[in-house]
Amino acid sequence: MKSQEFRGNSAAALAFGAVICYNERKANERKTCWRTTMNILFIGNSYTYFHDLPAVFAALANENGKGVTAYSVTRGGRKLNQFMNTEDDCTKELGSVLADNPPFDAVFLQEQSMLPYLDYEAFFGGAKHVADTVRAAGAKRLCFYVTW
Repeated sequence: MKSQEFRGNSAAALAFGAVICYNERKANERKTCWRTTMNILFIGNSYTYFHDLPAVFAALANENGKGVTAYSVTRGGRKLNQFMNTEDDCTKELGSVLADNPPFDAVFLQEQSMLPYLDYEAFFGGAKHVADTVRAAGAKRLCFYVTW
């Protein structure tokens, strides 16, 4: 797990899909919202960790006056359906990250690049399992980071 705190701006949010809040009275009106520091979690494989996407995201936020604490749970070649194995070290690490931190404002999921094409059922089952897991831990938003 990596944790880096940066005080930065919203270019990162714009670059990766802004965190959007919907005004309850005007459901069609959107506004970007940002607390003092947001907790962001990245779950994936080498496409997420190789160039340290969590740190890049936080640095972009930092450059634009927003606070981000970015965490990651990643392994090379990782598939989301591998998180269904409760004995797996990476699954245990995810459980610890979720338990040891405040609820995440956004969680980015990144699947192994070919799995959605080669085995949609495995992709969907793994994505649903991880989504349910992070939502049960209080995650506010869930986003998919698509590599291709």
